[in-house]
Amino acid sequence: ANSADNTVAVFWIAAGLFVQLSRDNGKTFGSPIPVAGADPCECCGTRAYFGSDGALFCAYREKAGNIRDMYLLRLPKGASKFERTKLSDREWKLNACPMTGNSLNSSGPVLLAAWETSGQASFARLDGKGANAAVVSPEVKGVKKFPLALLANDGTVLLAWKYGKTLNWQLYDKANAPIGTVQQFEAATGDRAAGAGMADGTFLLLP
Repeated sequence: ANSADNTVAVFWIAAGLFVQLSRDNGKTFGSPIPVAGADPCECCGTRAYFGSDGALFCAYREKAGNIRDMYLLRLPKGASKFERTKLSDREWKLNACPMTGNSLNSSGPVLLAAWETSGQASFARLDGKGANAAVVSPEVKGVKKFPLALLANDGTVLLAWKYGKTLNWQLYDKANAPIGTVQQFEAATGDRAAGAGMADGTFLLLP
């Protein structure tokens, strides 16, 4: 993650979750800082983002006690200790790595997180402190892997996920009500999709 004031953050996992910070746009880095209390699931994607106020966010999946819930870390600008908030609204107990990640994007003061719980994709709009207003999940049936949530300037959200090689997506308005129906595209692989919200309000998906 890279902030507007040339701070760079690199998270990594090795018997715990660590972050290293650079204050000179990545030329030099400080010593690794362990994230106290974090026991991350090693194979699930961890995502980081700098908020508009300079706070550093990191979304990761826990594995302590085989409870595979999603958490959001927040390090306020100038602070040395992370705050931790649970994102998942349902507990997921699993004696295995679910091999799925999450996404974390921003538009202005709104932070958008998406994750999987027990084969279902969810997203939530978060405020500048990482507070979770409401968790939204598609009502259509079927397994939903590799969730990706993108945010347009007008507040529209695109939530995408994969099941096998099928890329699915659903649009939501700024009140989190679904727009239209779920759309699909047959991709070449079952790998995680990528994408971006464009300046003109459209979305770009890379299957």
